This record gives sequence, C-alpha cells and structure tokens, in this order.
Amino acid sequence: KTKPLLCRGSSSCFASFSPLFLADMTGNRVVSVFPGAAQRVETYTSDLTSPVVTSVSLNFNAVNTASASFSFSETVNVTSFNSSALSFQTGLTSFILSSCS
Repeated sequence: KTKPLLCRGSSSCFASFSPLFLADMTGNRVVSVFPGAAQRVETYTSDLTSPVVTSVSLNFNAVNTASASFSFSETVNVTSFNSSALSFQTGLTSFILSSCS
C-alpha cells in the first residue's frame, strides 16, 4: 500500500465520511461521520498478497549500458530493491548486473 502507516490493524483503523460519500436509491444522503467521531473498522484483513512482476522493459542505450523498467501488480517498497538478486539471461547463460543505479 502507498501509505504504510495507514490502518495497520483493526485497533488503529477508523473511517469517517461526509454526506457526499453516497446516497440511497431515492437520493437520501448518508448520515455523516466526521473525523472527530470516526468509527473503528469491524473487520480488517492484512495484505498477504506478494507483488507480481507484470512486465519488464529493457532498453540498450549504448555499448554495455542498458536500463530496465519493471511494472508490478501492486505498490512496492522501492527501498527493498536488491540489484544483486536480479539477473538477465540469454538461453541458459545468466548475466548478473555489475552495477545498478
């Protein structure tokens, strides 16, 4: 998730909303719950789904220089990136990055 301190469990997750949040089928607006009276969530499910790489783009800019772009199925923590765990390969030959920036 993009806001790691938001709703870390049911004891720390509350909801508030204005009448503009929604209406019933006849147009009656919801009764508001303002931030000072926010309601605690009743059910909380932790994120247990690992991110999946959905696409990889490789661009060779110059001799022995390339850039790679990765897309993921969900927001990832960029500080967890470990270039030594990444390699590219041609057939059965792997090429480990010598540097990464």
